[in-house]
Amino acid sequence: MDAKSISVRGCEISLNKTVVMGILNVTPDSFSDGGRYVDADAAVEHAKKMVADGADIIDVGGESTRPGSEPVSEEEELARVLPVVERLVKEVDVPISIDTCKPSVAKACLEAGAHIVNDISGLSDEMAQIASEYGATVVIMHMLGKPKTMQEKINYKDVVSDVKSYLKERVEKARKTGITELIVDPGIGFGKTTEHNIELIKRIRELKELGCPVLAGPSKKSFIGYLTGLPVEGRLYGTVGAVCSCAFYGADIVRVHDVLECRRALDVVDAINSERKKTIAYIGLGSNMGDRQENILKAMRKLGNGCKVLASSPVYETEPVDFVEQPWFLNSVVKVETKLKPFELLNFVKRIEDEMGRHDAIRYGPRNIDLDILMYGDLILKESNLEIPHPRMHERLFALKPLLDIDPNLMHPVLKKKVKELVLDVVEQKVKPIDKN
Repeated sequence: MDAKSISVRGCEISLNKTVVMGILNVTPDSFSDGGRYVDADAAVEHAKKMVADGADIIDVGGESTRPGSEPVSEEEELARVLPVVERLVKEVDVPISIDTCKPSVAKACLEAGAHIVNDISGLSDEMAQIASEYGATVVIMHMLGKPKTMQEKINYKDVVSDVKSYLKERVEKARKTGITELIVDPGIGFGKTTEHNIELIKRIRELKELGCPVLAGPSKKSFIGYLTGLPVEGRLYGTVGAVCSCAFYGADIVRVHDVLECRRALDVVDAINSERKKTIAYIGLGSNMGDRQENILKAMRKLGNGCKVLASSPVYETEPVDFVEQPWFLNSVVKVETKLKPFELLNFVKRIEDEMGRHDAIRYGPRNIDLDILMYGDLILKESNLEIPHPRMHERLFALKPLLDIDPNLMHPVLKKKVKELVLDVVEQKVKPIDKN
């Protein structure tokens, strides 16, 4: 998903630049700024400063969620946050988020005018119902266990896939409850090792497949201390680096303590991201196992999460080539616009194959999904694991026929022939359309 804005109880927040969520902890024991803003006047003044520094959202929290922290009662948390929320909705002109996992606290703050519920616990049924009733936007975060114990037993098969599955289940539940505006947060630092956090940042774009804006909160976390060897008060520069990396890799929203420094750095990242060259690429899709047509359509949808799909061909049923003792394939081609570089695009399509459960037992053998980069602009590339144009594209009618439907005048950069000419050169292969776009 690459939405241009998100609506939060009537307020539109543009996603054309990285959104900055300023952290306002009204707690005596938060790991970074605990005790500094427990007084309502001090909290409101700090929020106003963050807005002046460039915060697009203020996130108010009344319970520390640092590793090993003890929970507080509903009454205590409400006494900390409600007076601040009541003032902020009147005194600042940005949306207010309430960082809580307690339904009663969320309800009171939404009643006072808060716009967003930031729920680190993954959204209970009661919380979902309250958010739906108030038309609130909800941030759903992944956390392994609870804050007190989340760093004790950390085990993932693949941290990104596991986090995405967790969030997908809760997003689906939230939508069934009637919540229409959702944000997902991989929970950097919540039940993850340093290696897990780095992997999540590098692959954060994969979470966009959930169809929601993605929030990342690396600010001053322990993994930055591990990487820099510095205590919390010395992690500003490490935080700026992590925040910029999150934005570069695809985060829509970043949650930070140091708004001014992060906003200035993000302005540069946003400019670089917006200026990344867009390239037209053509990707071939094939399937001859399971529900072939659904596999093709599912892969197309996934491609749309990392690229802009400009056109897709009709689906063709095609006779196998090379290894002929197998079911016939369905094949199609999509034309995409992408900012991904060639090897980034290769990694992206390979991840889609992995997510869809592709396993190669025989070269050119049966597969539930096959994605091939046929062309990438007019690039000519020959590496051990990637050749562009695809080295056999001009010999494969199952690639050329769909290409003919999309772009008959497309020029092969090596052979200097158009697709409509290449089709005529291919020895007849059995290819028949099964539908029309």
